[in-house]
Amino acid sequence: MELCDVCSQLDLGLDNHDVQYLGPYKEIEQKSRSLELGRNGCGGCAFFVDVLRNSDSWGHRLQELEGMVVNFYCLILDVRKPSKEKSGVSWSQSDLNFDLCTVEDVLDSEIDCRRPVIVDPSDPRCYGVAHSWLEDCTKHKTCNQAAPTRLPKRVIEIPADSTAAPRLLVTDVEQLGQYVVLSHCWGSLGPAKLIDELISQFQQGIPLEQLPRSFLDAITITRQLGFKYLWIDALCISQDNAADWAEEAPKMAYYYGQSALMIAATAAEDSSKGILSERHVPYSPIMGKEKKYYLRQQLLGWEWDIEYSILASRGWAAQERILAPRVLHYTKRQMIWECVEGLRFEASCIKGAVIDSGQVNMRSHKSKIQQFVTQGLNIAQSAYVKAESADSTNSMLPATEDSITRVHGWLQCVDNFSICKLTVSSDKLHAISGIASIMNHENQMGTYLAGLWSKHLAAGLTWSRTWALLTSPPEYRAPSWSWASLDGEVSATVLASPPELLNPPDTEMSKRWAKRFELEFVENGIKLQDPGNLYGPVLEESYIVVDCTCIRKNAFLALSNEKADWMSMAFDKSNAADCPCCGPPDPADMDEDEVDSKAASTQEADDSVDERFGRRKPPEDPSDAHFDVAMYVISDASYKTEGFVDLVLLTWVDEEKRVARRFGFARMNINQEEEEMETFRETFMEGDWERMRIKFV
Repeated sequence: MELCDVCSQLDLGLDNHDVQYLGPYKEIEQKSRSLELGRNGCGGCAFFVDVLRNSDSWGHRLQELEGMVVNFYCLILDVRKPSKEKSGVSWSQSDLNFDLCTVEDVLDSEIDCRRPVIVDPSDPRCYGVAHSWLEDCTKHKTCNQAAPTRLPKRVIEIPADSTAAPRLLVTDVEQLGQYVVLSHCWGSLGPAKLIDELISQFQQGIPLEQLPRSFLDAITITRQLGFKYLWIDALCISQDNAADWAEEAPKMAYYYGQSALMIAATAAEDSSKGILSERHVPYSPIMGKEKKYYLRQQLLGWEWDIEYSILASRGWAAQERILAPRVLHYTKRQMIWECVEGLRFEASCIKGAVIDSGQVNMRSHKSKIQQFVTQGLNIAQSAYVKAESADSTNSMLPATEDSITRVHGWLQCVDNFSICKLTVSSDKLHAISGIASIMNHENQMGTYLAGLWSKHLAAGLTWSRTWALLTSPPEYRAPSWSWASLDGEVSATVLASPPELLNPPDTEMSKRWAKRFELEFVENGIKLQDPGNLYGPVLEESYIVVDCTCIRKNAFLALSNEKADWMSMAFDKSNAADCPCCGPPDPADMDEDEVDSKAASTQEADDSVDERFGRRKPPEDPSDAHFDVAMYVISDASYKTEGFVDLVLLTWVDEEKRVARRFGFARMNINQEEEEMETFRETFMEGDWERMRIKFV
């Protein structure tokens, strides 16, 4: 394949940080069609044009590309107006970022292999890839072995003959087998549904012409991978029978958790769109000075198409993904395999690493969570996990390695789940209840407190908004101290710290610090909508009582000015304390192409900049920060010289009766020399702190 002078001379070295000018878009497009007389078009230019035309950044506004220039910088395709040709390059992740690749038989620890994605995912070679992933996974020591298990009440029985109709099978109580589940978006159209009057008919055979594309494709995939049974919520639970729904809903966590495989219709907006849709992935020719590298969109080597898919944004689907031991994602560009061992990509030869430290630990990872899901389900054996009615121990005990991993896994779930949308806003606690019940199957985390746990209350209280302001739901959903009380993305700060934060060193100073500041859970005042469901929605009169160490607002601000190297505050529903330097840019101050690039980085429309990151409002007067006291939650300052103190900001509902609600979150960051830290700790503990018993609503 021919290359123009520009593409043939590109420096694709990983250590090259120079901006390389590709030219005006119109010129690149022209070269993609033909070069000089008698020569074919440039393969490199054709690749760049293909990527731009199909990108989330520019695909919906192709006419604007005509007046743009294109640069290549640090493996990023950068498009801008000619007047801004020399200004800074955007570092936002998007589908204009690239990886270097070699041919598939060349092994290199830093360079991935080029693995073309077959257009038709129903090609036998694609099923071969999926089947090999499944076989490898069942050999993993850390993965569920996919042994026969109790079948759901109803499953779709799929004959080996593709011309024969599948049928609805009503199983025996002790009938065992391996089955596949489908995770999908119902969408506004609504799929074909099972109703009572169709049960007998479906037992004889399910009319294929009545099924939406996603259901038909799921049946095909299940058959091709060698499974006989498939469970789809819409076809296996009677949708017009409240009693059947009430019986089956509590079992759904078991159904997903004990499945042999979950097929995720990740790219489908609704069930009519199908799973086995064609994939068109652009590939570059060998290009650059050394003539040994290909370019491939970076997102093909990581979970972009999962994390920013419509399915991942749905609350119920998020729970299904966490519960299933292994998932085969059908994204718009490729198949992706997910299990405890990590991710496998159809377009990449490099396995997704299992990462469990630092800020990336704030995302949900099967390596953290699946062991507890599997453990809970195995103990449940042939019955679904059911919460015990007896109240659990409320004391917050020293954390063990197992309990730290367990609570980290839970907080990852919460962080991931907070981004998701729910058709019914009041379902927020419902939609995560299955995970809660399984992870606490033997009361390892104590009493469930509307999304938090009595044995790990301090860790649970460290949630804070990321960028956008949080909003109140239309109706009451949870007490103010629970992340479930508000809508919007939150993150638990403890996930960015080493595990020792929840199990500090056993030193004399740590003991004194704990005696001065430790949060103690005193009383559970949770009122359940359904007393039989300990993990479900709660009533408005719910509360907890805690013994805590607090400092009043003015004393807190003075202490922060004196002791903290810097202090950050994030009010839940106000930007009064936001740092104007650290927050996201106001889209009103951004060029249109920058706004679209930011929006495209989340694969949403332009208004996603508001939704995910929040349009910055004019700064409010900090004196309007209506919190009254700051409540100590957790800190590593008793044993580290570079540490922090996390606090929850409270407002009084009734100061005399010590009734308070949450207003926001604060962190004091401390950086002292070793010899100065002992003095700091002593004077910090002697500050204007008060021990209070607070009723938290």
